[in-house]
Amino acid sequence: MKQAKDNFSAQANEYAQFRPGYPQEMFEWLFSYCSGYKAAWDCATGNGQAAVNIAEKFEIIYATDLSISQLEKSLNKENIIYLQGKAEEPDFENDSFDLVTVAQALHWLDHDRFFTEVKRVEKNRALFAAWGYGLLTTYPEIDELIHTFYKDIIGPYWDKERQHIDNHYSDIRFPFEELPCPVFAMHYNWTVEHMMGYLNSWSAVQHYINTNGSNPVDIIKDDLIKTWGDGERPVTFPIFMRAGIITK
Repeated sequence: MKQAKDNFSAQANEYAQFRPGYPQEMFEWLFSYCSGYKAAWDCATGNGQAAVNIAEKFEIIYATDLSISQLEKSLNKENIIYLQGKAEEPDFENDSFDLVTVAQALHWLDHDRFFTEVKRVEKNRALFAAWGYGLLTTYPEIDELIHTFYKDIIGPYWDKERQHIDNHYSDIRFPFEELPCPVFAMHYNWTVEHMMGYLNSWSAVQHYINTNGSNPVDIIKDDLIKTWGDGERPVTFPIFMRAGIITK
């Protein structure tokens, strides 16, 4: 049995403040494949970044996470119920949900156990979707600096599950009736301060700090500030997704 990991409690503030949100057109696409809009479950919700969008369409959302610290930073809506717990051990009845989602977290889960529970708690012909994003892109000289930081400086500190992100979840066995997914992306204009805040939300950065007692972002800080310049820069996060219909 895979051991559950909590990699984001220590940097819950940075996660809530600096992690990107998801585009509305992606949720509209998801909603178009839902057979009903009564109840949804957002697994490994973090602070509810996906749940708040789903709440615009569904009557009730159950948003669960392993981390109490993350849930304490949750984005509140009247129809979202936040619960602490493992995604692989949900305390929900059979055939409860029209939609189950996992945003930027499927790689942390015990896939076989989780997918068994997804099939149990979802209704027949309900939708399951898991998505994530890898390295951002901006200007080439900044991309090169971020890539060096990602691979060479903190590369050894990534958990092995990070490979699923790098592989866009293509290496995860997907037991549902899979749908072809459009390409979505998140677009922002960020200052260098926001960029550094985002880097500090990475789990490998926290692992580096725990091991070495220093922050690896400081290694590239001066070069990043110099290369970035004043003001904002456009930043793009390509999204990858796997989605499918539950059949019983």
